[in-house]
Amino acid sequence: LETFEIVRKLKAKTPIVIMTMNDNAQDATLAIRHGALDYVIKDNNAVEVIINWVANLSEVKEINRK
Repeated sequence: LETFEIVRKLKAKTPIVIMTMNDNAQDATLAIRHGALDYVIKDNNAVEVIINWVANLSEVKEINRK
C-alpha cells in the first residue's frame, strides 16, 4: 500500500487498481477507503478482471466526453 499512497499523491485523479498476491481483506478495505478503484488478487481470473476494468473505464471516459 505504500506505493499506492505515493502514486495517489502524485496523480490524485488517476484511477488506480491494486493487483497483488496478498489476499488480505484488511489491506483491500484500506486501499478502497483510500481511493483505489479495486483490489485484485493475482490468480487465474486476474487478467480478465483487469481487461474488464480497462474496458469499463474506456466506456466511462467516452460517456463523459459526450
